[in-house]
Amino acid sequence: MALYTANVCINPPLGPTLVDDEILIRNVKTTVIPKLDYSKGIPEESKTMVVIPTIVANTAKIKEMFDILESFYLVNKTENLYFTLLGDVKAGQEKVMPFDEEVSKYGREYAEKLNAKYKKDIFYFIYRKRLWNEKENCYLGYERKRGALLQFNKILLGEKIDENKYFNVNMLKGNKLDIKYVITLDTDTKLVLNSALNLVGAMAHPMNKPIFNKEKTKVFSKVPKFIARIWNSRAIELLIKKPVNFTVKSFKYIGKGIKKCFVQIVESNWKTVQHFVLFVGTD
Repeated sequence: MALYTANVCINPPLGPTLVDDEILIRNVKTTVIPKLDYSKGIPEESKTMVVIPTIVANTAKIKEMFDILESFYLVNKTENLYFTLLGDVKAGQEKVMPFDEEVSKYGREYAEKLNAKYKKDIFYFIYRKRLWNEKENCYLGYERKRGALLQFNKILLGEKIDENKYFNVNMLKGNKLDIKYVITLDTDTKLVLNSALNLVGAMAHPMNKPIFNKEKTKVFSKVPKFIARIWNSRAIELLIKKPVNFTVKSFKYIGKGIKKCFVQIVESNWKTVQHFVLFVGTD
């Protein structure tokens, strides 16, 4: 089993870097990336989870995020595509806040309501617990967003994790979904018409499969840098720049011989109006 992630963000660098980016973008040619044709739907061997990690402290935020996820489902309607609201806790001086119980109950019920509406289990809710952080001098979610996504991948891979310690709610507990790809979105990133199908189709293409060095410490080939260039609010064209090297910042083994790599970008250039998409894959 292999788990691949696609991180989609819209946080461009600031300052003089933008000048360098502009020069490179104007002078480095782009080419259309190879993709499998998933226009008729995502096949079972490419099951994909879309996840939005964000802090939730009230029911209004939960409804807002699930409404967004539901809209993503409606414009990317296909089998084998699932959606999770990965709710993190608001930092505080108390381990348990008064609103935690309400948030936990409402989030679970809202996901179940959507599943009943569409007559299949495709929406999930996770709400983490607070742990004491000496450095921050307060209670907060383990390792914040990075920790949330790390734990989320462990859940998908079926790794053992202390449910009582880390989660108030985990609707994916004991899941048998056999997810292969994960698309991580910021709260303000739009997964527009059929974009999930295109992203998964690109990830599944053999020419986009990453190749590690012998020591499995560096991805040195066939790792494209995907950029979704926004032509208007309703359309996205996926482009690829020349391959770049990515160096492993840290790594750990997950499951049976699976290596999940957290990579540090050695070279990255993007424009303010573009979405940056980095795919990281393992075998």
